[in-house]
Amino acid sequence: MLEECYNKLRIILSNESTLSKQNSPSYNPTSHDFRNSFLPEQIKLQDQALEEYRITNNIQFLQNTYPDFFELIIVTKDRPGLFADIVACIYSEGLAVLDAKLIKKGELALDILTLEPDGLTLLNPDESLGRIKKKWDKICSGQLETAKLYQDRLQAYPTKISRDDIMGQSIRLKWENKVSSQYSILEIHVPARKGLLHTITDCLYKLQVSIASARISTIADNAVDVLYLTDENGNKIQDQQRMDLILKELRISLEK
Repeated sequence: MLEECYNKLRIILSNESTLSKQNSPSYNPTSHDFRNSFLPEQIKLQDQALEEYRITNNIQFLQNTYPDFFELIIVTKDRPGLFADIVACIYSEGLAVLDAKLIKKGELALDILTLEPDGLTLLNPDESLGRIKKKWDKICSGQLETAKLYQDRLQAYPTKISRDDIMGQSIRLKWENKVSSQYSILEIHVPARKGLLHTITDCLYKLQVSIASARISTIADNAVDVLYLTDENGNKIQDQQRMDLILKELRISLEK
């Protein structure tokens, strides 16, 4: 099982290692520009999605399929709560986010997600993507709430992890305001579990915190997330009371 996990991780990160051999810059946790961590053919597909959006003004979903997982590229106009809604939609399909890179391109959001089945669902990227598109159309038209998607999935497949299990494991939160002049950086180290990313994004959305960009990674049983945050006005969050509140509420959400 562990060997299989590392094999998947090697494939996911193969773009970084290949670029490193070419003396290109790879992912740096102090940078929120992740475009330099992709292979040229991946960037070409991302640019295709961006161009299609500019032409059609409609959300774009493109995918790269691999044997045990697939990469989903999403381009749409950015807005508060966008990533939380996307995560709820994906979670409702029984998919887990192994890796995510959120990139802002002007007013557009370019999200690149690496997904795999959560262990309860068989992998069929075409069918999953078709259902995600239909759900997204209903969300945009106001016919469906993402909170209901999340709750319905949770009720159908309840997690077996108890609060005591979570409390016994390490949750580390680190707030950094010195590295970036534009963003507050939040590092989250937490044991991976179903619905974790939705818990994080939903909590931040309710606190009126915007995710400008992010690097989401899952290695074995641990999630390591680096989020670049602003307040509701697009400014860096530097008020100590607000920072303390965000960390407090996030920890409470993670320990539930």
